Amino acid sequence: MKKMISRLSALLLAFISGMTAMFIPVSASGYGIKADSRTTNTIRLVWEDQDKADAYRVYKYDASKKNFKEYKTVVANQCTITDLKPGTGYKFKVRALRKNKKGKFAKLSESGVVTVKTLSKSGSSDKSGSDSSKKKPSATEAMDKDSVLQQYNDAVRDLSNIDTQIEQCERNIEVYQDTISRYSGNDTEYGRTELFKAQNALDEENKKLRDLTRQRTGLKNDVDRLRSTLHMMGVRTV
Repeated sequence: MKKMISRLSALLLAFISGMTAMFIPVSASGYGIKADSRTTNTIRLVWEDQDKADAYRVYKYDASKKNFKEYKTVVANQCTITDLKPGTGYKFKVRALRKNKKGKFAKLSESGVVTVKTLSKSGSSDKSGSDSSKKKPSATEAMDKDSVLQQYNDAVRDLSNIDTQIEQCERNIEVYQDTISRYSGNDTEYGRTELFKAQNALDEENKKLRDLTRQRTGLKNDVDRLRSTLHMMGVRTV
């Protein structure tokens, strides 16, 4: 009897351990999340591509509400967080998403929490008494310019890619609309089948267009903010 109880206990423990492991999020190190670049008010996160992921949702911790809030959904394995405070630590996590048969995103896996601190503003005074405006930029300030410029170039490239996807999506919508017009009123089995297929495809393409449009709005805002930051740094952009 004791041996049987011992075996049952071992099996139960193994079962609980297995179930627990199923719901433990992937660690931050498992995603390889890191700050690729930082400025006084921006952080650029990058992470490893996750198998079977169609998109990623980035979450930022809201200290006032004591919970994580969705910041942005991105297709690439990177995201620039803006409008941050200098010298402040922020917590983030990333959720890998996969599209289901209905075209909606479902959770695939989730990273652990990573904490990143923005750079502090330079508060050092010019002890030599010379005009501080004539000082040569420090290594940190030069790195800040390079980081922001890199983020700007990446955002411009991503925006261009989104525009290309939107144009293709709009062309697809026109094709499906033409197909629907062609088979509307066609009472044959073939006609009804083609009409049904075209209507479903049109619905999916319209959803995709809405998602892309939302992503474009976020990217456009990033480009505008980064361009403004570069102009304040004295860097001209095309």
